[in-house]
Amino acid sequence: MWISKAEYLDLRDDRAEAIGRSEALEKRVYALETSNDWLRVQFSKCDIERAALIQRYLGVQVPTIRFEEDVSHNTPVSHIINDAGQLFADVGDKEAIRLGVGWDDDGNYIHGAEAATS
Repeated sequence: MWISKAEYLDLRDDRAEAIGRSEALEKRVYALETSNDWLRVQFSKCDIERAALIQRYLGVQVPTIRFEEDVSHNTPVSHIINDAGQLFADVGDKEAIRLGVGWDDDGNYIHGAEAATS
């Protein structure tokens, strides 16, 4: 497939802009994740200290909660944008199922829970 030079240059500029934005956003996401980690630790520490004080003064054991990070959904943004050549590569059936991507019998795209059942 051939495209015009102007269209190619526009696509190239859009890609460069998207990469720049993703790099800036990665730094912000890192800062937010760091802040959330700190807040999780502080909240857990306060709750444990509160339970220890109640135990010491009243003799009642209070269960404490602990907030931890859920890392099962993390996907690095740079991997998606910097590997632009891989955008159209076949990821395989297992990865497609994990991503929630599928096709029906007519060749139409299915996303989400419907893809996992087909």
